[in-house]
Amino acid sequence: MSDDPQFYPLPRIAADDFAEFAEILAGDEDFPNNHWRWERMLDARKAELAEEGYTARLLDVRPAGFRRFLKESGSGASMNGLAAYAALLAAYKR
Repeated sequence: MSDDPQFYPLPRIAADDFAEFAEILAGDEDFPNNHWRWERMLDARKAELAEEGYTARLLDVRPAGFRRFLKESGSGASMNGLAAYAALLAAYKR
């Protein structure tokens, strides 16, 4: 097994974009209701990943790109879809 860190992509939402993401993900009860809660959730997930031996790789996501991803993939708007979008971005940004 390699000693290189295993990266795990996580979406980072800018405070200015949060309202639009909240609109897109309004049907997902797991999406936080404000940016502060989003940041706390992201911090908790990074800690969980560290315990599992992963290094979080934060990727800036934008509402327009996420909407395009949803349309082109035929996916419904969800936290899982947002995670898949971040994974796709990570693959292209290697």
